[in-house]
Amino acid sequence: MEEMIPKILAQYGLAGLVIAVLGYTVFHMYRAAQRVTKERLADVPILIKALDNNTQATKDQAEAIKSRNTVTEELVKAVDRLSAAQQLASQRNEIQLEAVREKLGDYKQGFEAFADSQRQLAATMRDVRDNMEGGSK
Repeated sequence: MEEMIPKILAQYGLAGLVIAVLGYTVFHMYRAAQRVTKERLADVPILIKALDNNTQATKDQAEAIKSRNTVTEELVKAVDRLSAAQQLASQRNEIQLEAVREKLGDYKQGFEAFADSQRQLAATMRDVRDNMEGGSK
């Protein structure tokens, strides 16, 4: 290019030189753009691989979330069953407690009746003894 400058200046003048420099600049920019395009095209397979890996990672994450949700749903069902079982056990315990209270009440009445009969028997025995002692005098 340097050897062409004096020829262009002599033949076309300053305007020719400006046109030549602009043309050279455009050509140089075109080559630089081609080089950048080549570099970018070389990066395309790497970017495609990165996108594929990202897509696979996203799919794996979605499956993991789906599995976690399934486990969580099963856990909720298990907790519900446990809660229902505990409620049934609590109701059964309340029923048994009430039955024990009734039975203790029945035992209390039985012991009170037995104590009353023992008092009556003791009173009768005292009367008989008193009558035997009084009748023999």
